[in-house]
Parts: sequence; C-alpha cells; structure tokens
Amino acid sequence: MPQDVVVDAQGAKRKITEESDEVDIALSCNITKAVNRGLETLGKHHSVSFKGTGAAAGKAITISEIIKRRLDESGKIWWQKTNLASLEIVKKAKSNPTGHQDTEDDFEPVQPSLLKQETKHIKPIITIIITLNKPHDLESSYYQTAETES
Repeated sequence: MPQDVVVDAQGAKRKITEESDEVDIALSCNITKAVNRGLETLGKHHSVSFKGTGAAAGKAITISEIIKRRLDESGKIWWQKTNLASLEIVKKAKSNPTGHQDTEDDFEPVQPSLLKQETKHIKPIITIIITLNKPHDLESSYYQTAETES
C-alpha cells in the first residue's frame, strides 16, 4: 500500500495512506490527479475531505466544484459542508547577534532594536467535505446539496 508524506497546515509531517478520506491540497498539486483521487475516495468511503491552506484554498474550491459537477453528471446526490478557519504563524527574529549559525533563518533584522520583534502571518484554511450519505446533523448545520445548487 503506497504511502505519501504530507506536511499539514501546522507544519507537522504525517503519512497519508489510500485508506484515508482526506486529501490535502497543495498549491503545486495537479488538479486532474486530485479530482481523480477525490472520486476514488468517494467510491471507497462515500465521503471525501479537501483541505487547502493559504493560496491553495482556491485550488481546493476548484477541485470540489469539478467533483460536484461530475457527480451531477452521473446522477448521484451529494452533500457538501464547508469549514473556514485561520492559522496564525508567528516568526521570531533571530536572537543570536554574535554570528553563530542558528537553525532558524526566517529573517535577520538590520537594526539592533528589531532583534526582538516578531512577525505574524494569518493563513486561511478551508476544509470542504463532500459526502454521498445524508448527514445526521443536517438540520443543525447548513449543508449544500445538489438541489440547492440550482
């Protein structure tokens, strides 16, 4: 069984097997391959989850829209739930002004007063879940279905 190593939004490496129903979308991923993997996952698990972080969020939306169109063409009924979140990334300035090599090379301030500054970046995270089974919490959450598309 092939395994891929994927770096998630928090920067942690983890192994994804074909048994997983989650597809992490990177900015460099091939749309055709991601659509095919999503359709295969839907065939096995009846649900698939696409996760895109930062600039890859738009690509995750595109992939899910293509999959929904293909499901409509084949006459299958689907439900979609979309979750939006954000991730705050804090990068600290290099605190070693002596010139010794450090493991973190994010940026080096020119002025000594900037040595203790940090930068914060907020990255959007989108998770799109497409399922072929009617969700149990349909009344308590908003789900988009093939009927609400038209």
